[in-house]
Amino acid sequence: MGNYVVRVVSSVDPEIPADKSVSETVLSDVDRLFSEICRNIVRAELRLQGDVPEDLYTHLGIDSEGALAHDARRFLDETLDYLGGPSRGTWMSDNYPDVPGRKRVAGIVLDIFRDLDGCTLLHGYGDDLRGFSDIDAIWVTGMAKAVTRAYNGGLMGKVVKDPRRKDHWAITNGDSTVPMSFVSSVSRYDQEDFAAAGPVIAMGTIVRDEDDAIVELRAVENCYTFPGAVFLRGIAPGRDVGLVYPLEGVPGYYARNSTWHLRCDELGLESSAGTWDECVLGFHRKFVDLWHSHRDGTADENPRIRALLDRMCPLDPEQCSERERDPLNARA
Repeated sequence: MGNYVVRVVSSVDPEIPADKSVSETVLSDVDRLFSEICRNIVRAELRLQGDVPEDLYTHLGIDSEGALAHDARRFLDETLDYLGGPSRGTWMSDNYPDVPGRKRVAGIVLDIFRDLDGCTLLHGYGDDLRGFSDIDAIWVTGMAKAVTRAYNGGLMGKVVKDPRRKDHWAITNGDSTVPMSFVSSVSRYDQEDFAAAGPVIAMGTIVRDEDDAIVELRAVENCYTFPGAVFLRGIAPGRDVGLVYPLEGVPGYYARNSTWHLRCDELGLESSAGTWDECVLGFHRKFVDLWHSHRDGTADENPRIRALLDRMCPLDPEQCSERERDPLNARA
């Protein structure tokens, strides 16, 4: 396949490099786009409900090694192809379901187009390079500046009594509590069952304020329990592991002490925290530490766990970086 290439050239002759000032500005934009794509992958993979910690992705550059960088390069290529081509449809909303993230991606692509100043951005692998030089500016600007206050989607958390409104419900992930309301066909008994079910994904209309913060979940039609959270990557600060077979964690919520739990009995992993985000971040950190300790030989010898890790991802990072997978559509 060859190394991934991004290069700014004259639109008249691709053998002539663009002016240095143009090239540096555009490549800086591309770096920002790559970082934003990494951020979106991490959010989708870990199902984070709040902000994505920067130490999970800002250390990565276009030339970085590892599974996350590999997937982000591929997605960068597809995003430039799509927004720089004639295609229309729902590709952006399908592959960037996080609304603020989608707007940021469109905004950065718009910056790239403007900063090219008539030049062409070549991108691709090895000798298979394609040119990005034009976009439908009105369409992409509309995407970047879209005022999306309400849209269909789901929130993960625990259904609880709304602390601010008597006889109303809310959904909490331990860090934020969002008021929620149900459609009329959902009975009071159903609502109480949802509250007793533990961790759920509540499907309805997500409402955001002017700062893109989620302020309400309306017209909830159903809440789905999920017996396991499935992860296609292990992601921790400064490092990540791509998996051939997924890492599965059993979620739980202990109301007595308001604590979230994730456990994987096969690997002897367990994480607990006061918020879902802290819990899942701890779970991934412990998994990545476990994998690396077996890879570098510092772990206690345990043939069973080593065999499980080797099945999930052979203890050779280069074997894990070549798998092909859609990075933003991983779901529980």
